[in-house]
Amino acid sequence: PDLKGEVKMACDEAVRELDWVKDVSITMTALPPEDEMRQASMQAATGLQKVKNVILCASCKGGVGKSTTAVNFAFTLQSMGYKVGIMDMDVYGPSLPTMVVPDRPFNPEVDIVGNAISPVVASGVKLMSVGFINPQDSFVLRGAKVSPLVQQLISTTQWGDLDYLVIDMPPGTGDIHLTLSQMENLKIDAAVIVTTPQRLSFVDVVKGVEMFDKVGVPSVAVVENMAYLDTSPLQASVDAFAAKHSLPPDAKDELLELVGAGEALFGAGHRKRLAEMWGIENTYSLPLNGDIAKQGDAGVPYVLQNPDGAVSAVFKELAESVVAEVRRMKEEP
Repeated sequence: PDLKGEVKMACDEAVRELDWVKDVSITMTALPPEDEMRQASMQAATGLQKVKNVILCASCKGGVGKSTTAVNFAFTLQSMGYKVGIMDMDVYGPSLPTMVVPDRPFNPEVDIVGNAISPVVASGVKLMSVGFINPQDSFVLRGAKVSPLVQQLISTTQWGDLDYLVIDMPPGTGDIHLTLSQMENLKIDAAVIVTTPQRLSFVDVVKGVEMFDKVGVPSVAVVENMAYLDTSPLQASVDAFAAKHSLPPDAKDELLELVGAGEALFGAGHRKRLAEMWGIENTYSLPLNGDIAKQGDAGVPYVLQNPDGAVSAVFKELAESVVAEVRRMKEEP
């Protein structure tokens, strides 16, 4: 059967039914699987050849701290001795250039040679984002234009020998997600889902896990960001207040207990439901902490400035669990 002719006829009939259409002219083209240009393009895109593991950091809701989590997760992996890279896949609103200041700026005249792009580096972690390549202009692109850009950017970046490539995904379940999951030269090993405790965010987490399940990407961990207000920095102020006003020890202890308890501003969260629905046992809570935001704005990841802090310990638990899950899945027959 002439499938191409049938599709062309069906499209012609459908378009002609529109009141405002006067004439229709359809030209159909196709790229054969073994097309020489396609094969040449794939052979030239050698950037991913030595990348051992690819981890997506994703959320279906914007503003939940996904980029902050991706950056600190990646730098935690690097502190554990792994060779790590971060790919910022949000072409519309790239965050990486703000959150991590590289050791030297991206220089197109030096870092783009032919079909190859050299990533910038910060404290041993390789970085790439459209925000490094074109820091001034905004990208106003339709979906059909975004997919080739994403493929080219991740494939032609010369990542070299990496143990883990962490991809900071844009919000939603759109073109970029599908493009990456269908790339022939990119094998995605796992996804880390970032959310907040509100039901509004949990609804979108469900969509994200289901989307990754459909494209064969296992969701191995969930980070519940802004789970509670971190009041621990106030404890030093309590000590000074107690000394100034000569509070008795029991009053001081009671005040410390009140201040140090933290407050779940956005509810109790949904970690238990996630474990029950999908068996995701690796769930972690991160506090609403002013220092995390401050470090992100300063361009230095929080875990680099505070390697021994409680929040950094949570990121280390997250990194260790993801490494273990990926290793286990690869060892299974």
